[in-house]
Amino acid sequence: MTVLAIDTAFAACQVALLSAEGELLYRESRAMQRGQAEVLPAILQAAFAAAGCRPAALGLVAVSIGPGSFTGVRVGVAAARGLALVAGCDVVGITTLEALAAMAPADALQCGAAGLAVISARRGQVYAQPFRAAPRPRDLGPPQVADLHGLDPLPGAGGPLAWAVGDAAADAVVAGLATHLVPDSELPAPESLARLAMADREAGQLRPALPLYVRGPGAALPGDAPA
Repeated sequence: MTVLAIDTAFAACQVALLSAEGELLYRESRAMQRGQAEVLPAILQAAFAAAGCRPAALGLVAVSIGPGSFTGVRVGVAAARGLALVAGCDVVGITTLEALAAMAPADALQCGAAGLAVISARRGQVYAQPFRAAPRPRDLGPPQVADLHGLDPLPGAGGPLAWAVGDAAADAVVAGLATHLVPDSELPAPESLARLAMADREAGQLRPALPLYVRGPGAALPGDAPA
């Protein structure tokens, strides 16, 4: 069984292919704010060629479902669903915040310390969600969208969380929401998506590949109520 992961929900176009044993067969990450729909087919073609497999041989597809770019989320979800349909396999949705939390530092994994996954939502706001580092991330509250000073990352925590990941993690540390910045954690690793999806399937908890936007679109048709 080959497992494919697609992430276009954030500021990149990322693909990973893993074996059934979790071995990384292929990984590519291209930083980009937009245009993922144009480059994703070529990256997928290169991935299948490098791994020596066909889309029809996939056993599982994982995709980032947001929060993130509205357009990017739709691109990734559509591609993942299409490939899963061709292969006749399951497709699992993983949030960008959970995939980031999976990059928590090893010492946090050992003691189960709580931390914050936090990424830019533009307009002076961030998407954020608290997690406890365990064998896999466990969310401690729902995702929020707010400015940093309006966040309540973990009610009753009594102080800053132990760690922060994401492209807004440094700002969260400066704001006193977390004490430790996890380096090189601006983007979720696509292989993390695949491994989280594999764990979900093993546990019999397949989450649907449905977009998670957290906030409404910034644009509205004339006469529509503002989002």
